[in-house]
Amino acid sequence: MLRATIASIILLACAAPAQAASQHPVRDTAAMIAPGAIVTCDSLPGLYGDSWPAEDGIHIRLSRPVCSGLARLAAHRVLNWANSANALETLLHERNHWPVGYPPDGEPEGVADCTALASMRYWLHRLGYTGAAVTRMLRAAWTIHDQLPSNYLGACVSPFDDAVPIVRP
Repeated sequence: MLRATIASIILLACAAPAQAASQHPVRDTAAMIAPGAIVTCDSLPGLYGDSWPAEDGIHIRLSRPVCSGLARLAAHRVLNWANSANALETLLHERNHWPVGYPPDGEPEGVADCTALASMRYWLHRLGYTGAAVTRMLRAAWTIHDQLPSNYLGACVSPFDDAVPIVRP
């Protein structure tokens, strides 16, 4: 009886922090990745987001699919690798438009996107992902990136493209 009671107490103690941590996964993940930014989820057209500076700080507005992907990523309940990869890359991309001492019009799309892709491995590790999961997420992010318009491509080259250049019309 005493063993069962102790096991129940341990189980509840372990479950409580996990439950509390998952109540606001998008807000918590955004606060970690883009500290000080005002991040909101909105019914935007498409699968991405936008951002702008204001007197009260940097505003980042994310589409519902991006917020859903961030929530699943933070909770380690990824259902769609491409959606979660796009979600993390989008948040990083929008944050990267407005670095410390940012240019008056923000960083260009290509710079923001390449910088986001370059930092994804770090943030995936911070979120608790390792090994094959990181590789799978990065491959998905690069696949999405390589299909974007040319102004998003910048000078970055996918580590997954086997040195085959992408031809754009």
